[in-house]
Amino acid sequence: MPYDKIGLVIQGPIYSSGRNFESSSTKVFKSIPYIENYFLESLKLGIEVVLMTWDLEDTSELDSFSKDIYKLRYSRSLFPKFLLNDWSSNKYKQFFLTLKGIEVLENRKCTTIIKVRTDQKLDIQLLATHIKKNPVCVIEKLLTLFGDIRQPDQWVDFVFAGETQFLKEVLQSYLSQKEIFPSVHKDFFYHMFLRYNQCPSSFFTKFFFPYNSKALSDKNLINISRNWRNSFSLMPKRVLEELEWRGSKFNRQLEIENFFGNEDYNDFIDQILELPRSSVSFPRNLLHLDALTLLFSGKLSIQFDRIRNSIIRRLGFK
Repeated sequence: MPYDKIGLVIQGPIYSSGRNFESSSTKVFKSIPYIENYFLESLKLGIEVVLMTWDLEDTSELDSFSKDIYKLRYSRSLFPKFLLNDWSSNKYKQFFLTLKGIEVLENRKCTTIIKVRTDQKLDIQLLATHIKKNPVCVIEKLLTLFGDIRQPDQWVDFVFAGETQFLKEVLQSYLSQKEIFPSVHKDFFYHMFLRYNQCPSSFFTKFFFPYNSKALSDKNLINISRNWRNSFSLMPKRVLEELEWRGSKFNRQLEIENFFGNEDYNDFIDQILELPRSSVSFPRNLLHLDALTLLFSGKLSIQFDRIRNSIIRRLGFK
């Protein structure tokens, strides 16, 4: 069975900076208590656990768990130069660490992997129990935290789970492909769509002609709902409701009606298909296509990126 042995990858820095559930301003948060909780809870549950972080992080307060702490040296040479348009992005770094953690846990015979962040605390027992009772949720699918009807073509990278081999293949594929969108949430969602539809990947640059995500066509909505069906499953809402992020707890007042979980997954799909439609006109959507994909290989792709960005600026897109 997929859940014969569960592994947990804790990924991220010891000191995490950014917003939380209570504030959009930058907050610096010390993640040690969350990390310790994951180690101790996993020990009780018989879950294998590893912490994946960078070599400059101070993990001295976690010495009692040192055998399960892996600190990697970061260098841009880890990733092909063509991947990112903006090298200040952490997009590929987090998935690289996660993949290395998965490889460690695979050697420990883990058949299912849960990935969490150092700066977030969730109920591991609740999630592990859900996986054991619903093994189909991690068979050739990415089990993810929630779906947001306000942003139907975005996937949230807070926490996810899946079969070990499936996750390895997904992350290896993602780490070999150039970004499509700057936002990791939208970028990963469409990479999963391309993966399922077996589009060419590693030797090509994919360019999606920009469109207004608030003006989706029938085909957009069908493709978005199909990608959710084929590529993702959702966790119980309680996992989200119990989540803490950089010292703040999830607030049910944050328009919980917009968030969907395992319990109302089919309603989520139905509501995607019922979203308002808009026909997008030229030049915002060339020839009324949902996305124009142009494929170039080698150095030509770099030259084309410059042309593409120039065209986008001239059309008034950001």
